[in-house]
Amino acid sequence: MIIGCSLSSCGSANNYTEDVDEVTLDLSFDEEPTEEQSDDQDEDPDLLSETESSEANETVVDETETVFQTEADAPEYIKAYASLLRQIMTREGYYEPLARFQLIYVDDDIIPELAVTTNDGHSTGAELYTFENGEAVLVGSFGSWGLLSYLPRGSVVIDAISQSGEMSEVVYSYSNGETEEIAKFYRTPSDKSVENSPMLYYIDGAKVTEVRFNSEYARAIPSEPIQAPSAEGEEKVYTINSDEIDLFLQENH
Repeated sequence: MIIGCSLSSCGSANNYTEDVDEVTLDLSFDEEPTEEQSDDQDEDPDLLSETESSEANETVVDETETVFQTEADAPEYIKAYASLLRQIMTREGYYEPLARFQLIYVDDDIIPELAVTTNDGHSTGAELYTFENGEAVLVGSFGSWGLLSYLPRGSVVIDAISQSGEMSEVVYSYSNGETEEIAKFYRTPSDKSVENSPMLYYIDGAKVTEVRFNSEYARAIPSEPIQAPSAEGEEKVYTINSDEIDLFLQENH
């Protein structure tokens, strides 16, 4: 009887097998995604957007850290000049629109000098500073209209003042933060009340001919001088204020 029942269930056994196959087919959809499907998921625009945003944030942080490192790593002479400039901001009569500064190379060493002006009046020149023993040291004040003249890397500074046709130029040699007078050149109209009147020429207070004047002048100033602080120089001109001083620290390292 038991065997007979088993044999009579053979048909139902076949049906069971088919059901198993169908289940197996259904389970196949739960297999791991193919390589092609993985690529499609990787290109999900939402995922890409989040990744790019994260990378952008990391870039901003890196750039900010670089700025801080730049300020900390500024050369000692740059820090000394920046400290001086902050002190100048506290001077009586400081007027930001006229206050400016510029690195210049008066001699041929690797540390530049600093030209500073806080006024552009006729009687006010520019101050020249050098770096010595860890500090910014005043060399002197030269020129007029808020400008001094010098020969780039020529070791010459010129205290030039002009007015009403007159021109006075005191030429100094410059070395290691020290100046030494070379000569005084002065020229003036013989009669200021008469237009195009003949010029008179003097060297160190003595009257000389125009030919001698030009010869001695060319010897003392062998090339065209430039003015500072101004766009004539190779270095950037900054305004004396907190933001520009911070920028100066960042840009010169």
